[in-house]
Amino acid sequence: MRTLSVIVALLALAPRVEAQQEQQGVNAAQPRNGGAAAPGEAQPQDGTPAAAGDVQQKKTEPPLGAREAEQARKETQALNKEEQVQKKQVQEVKKPERGTFVVSERSRISISGRAWVSTESVRAVGATVPSTDYKRVYRLSNNSSFLRFRGEYDLGTGWQAWAQIEPQVALDGISTNSSPFNSTRNTAFGLKTPLGTLALGRWDSPLKDSTISIDPWAGNGLFGYYDVFGQSIAGSQTNFTSANRWNSRLSNGIHYWTPKLEGFQARAAVVAGEKRVTTATSDYLPWVVSASLTFDNGSPLYASVAYERRKGCNPDDITASCGGALLGVDGSDWAARAGVGLKIKETHTRVGLAFERLESKAAGAAGAPELRLKKSSYFASLVQGLFGDTHQLVLSGGVSPDYQGNFLADNDGTGAKFFTGAYRYNWTKDLYLFAAYTRIENRTRAVYQFGANGFKAGAGADPEGVVVGSQFLF
Repeated sequence: MRTLSVIVALLALAPRVEAQQEQQGVNAAQPRNGGAAAPGEAQPQDGTPAAAGDVQQKKTEPPLGAREAEQARKETQALNKEEQVQKKQVQEVKKPERGTFVVSERSRISISGRAWVSTESVRAVGATVPSTDYKRVYRLSNNSSFLRFRGEYDLGTGWQAWAQIEPQVALDGISTNSSPFNSTRNTAFGLKTPLGTLALGRWDSPLKDSTISIDPWAGNGLFGYYDVFGQSIAGSQTNFTSANRWNSRLSNGIHYWTPKLEGFQARAAVVAGEKRVTTATSDYLPWVVSASLTFDNGSPLYASVAYERRKGCNPDDITASCGGALLGVDGSDWAARAGVGLKIKETHTRVGLAFERLESKAAGAAGAPELRLKKSSYFASLVQGLFGDTHQLVLSGGVSPDYQGNFLADNDGTGAKFFTGAYRYNWTKDLYLFAAYTRIENRTRAVYQFGANGFKAGAGADPEGVVVGSQFLF
């Protein structure tokens, strides 16, 4: 409509432009001295000389028709620019990200997921008591496959409401509730603002998230760094019900993530238990606090530090009920991690280093000293592309020296180490195939298990596995 209006205006101006040109021809014939005509010049037909000011105005101001034509040209340019912007916006709406459905101008829903499955031959032999060995078995394992449903609504001025539902899918068909889903992953309602993002629900703890990208397997499968990281087990297995207590998602949590500033980002989360702990000596509400600071500005360097503290709350999976501390009802536990990763694009190389410190304490018996259990773990990884990134050699390993503290009667022989060697073929950016061998070497009194899909064996047994599998992102 605006284009049509401009065309009509130009047509209407045509007679006025012709009249203006005729008038300019008359003015050119008038005398320049304000009175008599100069020699060779004719007087105006009505005998009235032109005023000097009128003559000057004719010399300095552009003709009326030219000014209006220039204005019309500018309006046409502005209209064309606006149409181009609108066309680009329409194109962007028509081409959303893969798996994203545009509900309205401001609202979108996306569906994505991961299918990660492997066939495995596993065993754990060499136990101090041979009858507690875990004989070889062959199995199909699900390595944290999931479906993700996410909705976003643009509130304007940098604000966005969002919600995410992410169930874990049991691709191997093994589920505790006879359904295809066997647990809940990152699921929450949130608000994204210019000052950061707030999430209410169940999400990876900042401690867990801080170093997981340094592990080439993201902490999953038999071969991830949780083969030594996060495990709080030693001595008698009756004291511990699970291998990994620090690979946690925090349920019933309030999570906050700052915006990135020059690559730096801070994350914090807090969980308040909904079940009070009441004993003869104490009455309190369990809690968890976790925080991290990471650096990731898109450069080859990544770095992180993180800390998490728990009061009366150290189960395998952090929930509203918390479940008590590791060493006792009134105890507390804390963990600290630091890591660094480096990518060398020219040689198709990625290296990573990570460190973890775990400490637990609880009140001792009457008149006895406070109980303490401490351990450190170290991890290193190398991903080396073979003449590119399609074919990769993946090496990783870690070590946990013997425990420290007075909780165990004897800390000697409670350490372990692990090693993983693998070949990975990146078929596409969303699909890779792999073959791997991994092994944990426990000392005589240690009972470290695979960090995922593990199994229990006697002290001193060495879990090992041969794995062939694939991961597909969609």
